[in-house]
Amino acid sequence: GRFGPVTARAMHAFGENAGRASAQASTGAGLAYAAGPWAVSGAYQRFKTATQLELEAATLGAAYQWGSVRVALNTARSEADTSATARTVQRVHSAGLTWAATSSVDLTASLYRLDRQRTGQRDDGYT
Repeated sequence: GRFGPVTARAMHAFGENAGRASAQASTGAGLAYAAGPWAVSGAYQRFKTATQLELEAATLGAAYQWGSVRVALNTARSEADTSATARTVQRVHSAGLTWAATSSVDLTASLYRLDRQRTGQRDDGYT
């Protein structure tokens, strides 16, 4: 629903396995604020696989529009059970700038950083 400059969203999807409603279920929520040149939003989601392994993810971002230029920042984190004994945690940070060069052409420059840790392989080199 919308409440002035705030938009709130929520969802739930029941699992598709007979006798195990939580398997393959997904739940999430998001909140956004937009007023003038500012926009801020965040979201969270949780998913379970058919074997009850879990994935949780969250993101938070902000953007500012200054004339034909938009600057945006975002950070996100996900944590997943990749087996009964292993987990993977990823963190993504990004920054970007978009310039509306014309009404049909946008030029974007962005920078991303990804850090990943897996059970038994801390800082496994994937950054």
